[in-house]
Amino acid sequence: MPWGRVRLLESGCSAPTFLDREFGYQAPAAQLRWLRAAVYLAAFVLPLGLLPGLLATEQAAFAVLAVPGMPGGLLVERWLFFAGARHTANLFYGRQRC
Repeated sequence: MPWGRVRLLESGCSAPTFLDREFGYQAPAAQLRWLRAAVYLAAFVLPLGLLPGLLATEQAAFAVLAVPGMPGGLLVERWLFFAGARHTANLFYGRQRC
């Protein structure tokens, strides 16, 4: 149970500020679902799926396909984490979410 609600005392500027643009980002839900699926495929399913082929044949082609996918998927996962975060700056500038 929250103790009270944050109240905006001063809006600061008439135009959006840096904090509004950086911490107030809202991605569409369909885009977030698609990106989550891409993260799981690129960071986990693809490397784990290529691992048996790499171990059986020892061909570098399997590693060449798997290695870029994992960090790429993890970078997208980090972006998703920050895109969905509840930043304190949003509360200060008037957005209330529980």
